[in-house]
Amino acid sequence: MGNAYIRAFNVGCGDCIFLVLHNKGKRYSIMVDCGCLTDEVKDFIKTDLQYHINILIITHIDNDHIYGIGSIIQTLPNITIDRILYNCCQYTDIGKERISLPDNIKSKLNKYKVGTNLPVGIKEIAASQALTVAELIMKNANLRNAWDKQKDYITSESPNLKLPFGFGELIFLSPEKKDIEALDLEFRKAFYTKFRLLYNGPYNDNESIYETILKICNKEDVIQKHNIGYTNPTFSAIKYLCEIKDNNFISPTNSASIAFVWECNGKSILFCGDADPNIIVRYYILKCKHTQSFPFQITAIKIPHHGSSHNSGGNFWETFDSFHIFITGGDLKEQRPSKICLARIINRATIKTRNIYYTRKNESISWFEKDIILKKELNYIFNNVAAYEFAY
Repeated sequence: MGNAYIRAFNVGCGDCIFLVLHNKGKRYSIMVDCGCLTDEVKDFIKTDLQYHINILIITHIDNDHIYGIGSIIQTLPNITIDRILYNCCQYTDIGKERISLPDNIKSKLNKYKVGTNLPVGIKEIAASQALTVAELIMKNANLRNAWDKQKDYITSESPNLKLPFGFGELIFLSPEKKDIEALDLEFRKAFYTKFRLLYNGPYNDNESIYETILKICNKEDVIQKHNIGYTNPTFSAIKYLCEIKDNNFISPTNSASIAFVWECNGKSILFCGDADPNIIVRYYILKCKHTQSFPFQITAIKIPHHGSSHNSGGNFWETFDSFHIFITGGDLKEQRPSKICLARIINRATIKTRNIYYTRKNESISWFEKDIILKKELNYIFNNVAAYEFAY
């Protein structure tokens, strides 16, 4: 029997989460995303992981999930990463010889790198920090070899990844191949829009070009605000929130997000990135072992897209349940996590206390913390230390 430790950090609006596994004197660590590199994250990598990450998973290309990865590579030269999973234009035009990007386009591209959308709290960026994550990986021989980039994209069709020494396996649920292809088309269209030149790659630094162009052209999800008309949380308010039909628009980069489940000895953790909840449900049912009835009981869930209403819709909460829910990042208002998402999480009978861990408090969380009776009746608590340890 081993021990597992899941820990999420406050990196502003984005994600940074670790799964650390121990078994028979061995340790295995998985890092998922890093919106910003904070002192707390840096200390965890140094002290708890001793500068060694077995697998780094970058779920998708948005800055609130990726920006801190570049900082890690630049500021922690002693770090060792055995394997990197990151979908970034890695097999576009495979087999074709790479060509040089025209100088006038290269100059424009460098300006775009400095002007890419930054996570909340990052006001400006120095030229030395403007290198993309893809570029930094490719410039480092060890990291370049660690990037599983020439085999294929990680998709819902990818085989399970068996971990060594009895540490279980990773089962990939998202994205579908069509979402990768749709994102590739977005890239080609954006390339033409920015440079008035049809994409004729692959170019040198193709991955870096891809990352840069998609960052500056990505449109964030459409958010719908709901005036629910309730000052305080009540049973009636929760019922009303659960019945709201929200839009299900998900941006191309979020649709292409990697989502996966870790499984070992009957324990499981669902890492959703910003993926489409309907795709997660579909491939969990197709690919994972489940002998129980709906909803499937998961050891811990990192919910999709910081708890936005539209990324927690569909059949997600009819399919999954857990007593350990992780909400990472989000905004300080009430959209991520949304009241709708939180209502769907807590609106179910339970004898065992449901722990809702968060890294960034917002108005929705504060709203649900108001009523002591409601918390007692529905048996939920909020935790601002996003950490959970268990045996497997």
